[in-house]
Amino acid sequence: MIFIKELQRLNSIEHLRLIAGQDGLNRTISAAVLFEYDPSRMLLPDFYEGDLVLTTLAYARGEPELVSQSLIALLRQNVAGIMVKTAYFSNLPDNVLLLANQMGTPIFLFDNTYIEEVLLQVTDLIRGNTRFRGYEKDIRSLMRGGMSPAQVREVLKNMDALQLGDYEIIAIHPDGPLTECETAIIAAIDRFHELEKLYTFMEAEQMILILHDLADPNEQYGHKGAEKLVEQLDFEHTVRCRYGVGVSSRMNNPYQIGNAFWEATISAKVSGYRKKSFVSADSLNIDAYLFPMLQNPFLVYRCRQDWAKLSTYDSENHASLAETAEIYVAKDLDVAATAAAMYQHTNTIRYRLKKIRNLIGCDSEMMFHGMLYLIVNLKRLIFEENVSI
Repeated sequence: MIFIKELQRLNSIEHLRLIAGQDGLNRTISAAVLFEYDPSRMLLPDFYEGDLVLTTLAYARGEPELVSQSLIALLRQNVAGIMVKTAYFSNLPDNVLLLANQMGTPIFLFDNTYIEEVLLQVTDLIRGNTRFRGYEKDIRSLMRGGMSPAQVREVLKNMDALQLGDYEIIAIHPDGPLTECETAIIAAIDRFHELEKLYTFMEAEQMILILHDLADPNEQYGHKGAEKLVEQLDFEHTVRCRYGVGVSSRMNNPYQIGNAFWEATISAKVSGYRKKSFVSADSLNIDAYLFPMLQNPFLVYRCRQDWAKLSTYDSENHASLAETAEIYVAKDLDVAATAAAMYQHTNTIRYRLKKIRNLIGCDSEMMFHGMLYLIVNLKRLIFEENVSI
């Protein structure tokens, strides 16, 4: 299934425009079907709530009254939406548009594109994407950065986020496939229709990403808001795998949404790694720097290389440089505490630290402390926990 508003992102459909039913853009489509015959001469087939009906209205040539009759009949079957190719009618009757607005049933017009091609595109979108994947390319673009203001504006327009006021991003990162999370969200939306007014559910980075509109000043946000949402989604009873939940800062500039996605995704990763139910961006501390470093292949390579120097030296010389480095960092870079933990003299620890500094090629003793802290902690993420972002 997909949201109807995702149809607006099919740029290959010529002059696709919404002419009625604005309030129904958060409806979902489960199937695209053709309607291409005269309903006055045979029974109207059964259509269903999730159907998007595509038609050229060819059957109504020379009989424009059939347009009203057929489209009103479709609307009353509670279809998800209607798409009309303007091959024979460039406008639709006012009574049809009025009813569509009253029912919140979106009606689109488009020009020239073959209706069979439109059917294939919509069907591929439904089959190839879950209802959450419609913005994955946009999210990746925003997180990648380097976009001009005009490009960011276009992406925000595609995401229907240009007029955002206060907002936050909530990220859910399951330790397994996203399917169970998706199923739980669909079921929750069916139970609580107001969820779609407050949240836009998306998928990227192997996570469920949720844009939370904080237009209501009384709406809970941060840790409490995320906790409330997960409770409504009933993940405790429907999602069997472990998952982490991360929450971005509260923001009021839509052009900073790329940073909000970063904050949420990093927080969700940290939530899973630290085995915490929820992690907010403002509580990340050093993890705000460590986890993004895993995105950089050179930093990962350099960490592996530096750690290999210590491990190789230990193996060849029956030494304990790697162990010393780990304990030294664990003891907050305190030589005396490290010596006590290893049952060694402080001068022995100082000698080992000097050897480590020479092996990793750090000339400055002041910079050595920060460098060693990063190497040890990144090594733990890379090797022991196999964390990736």
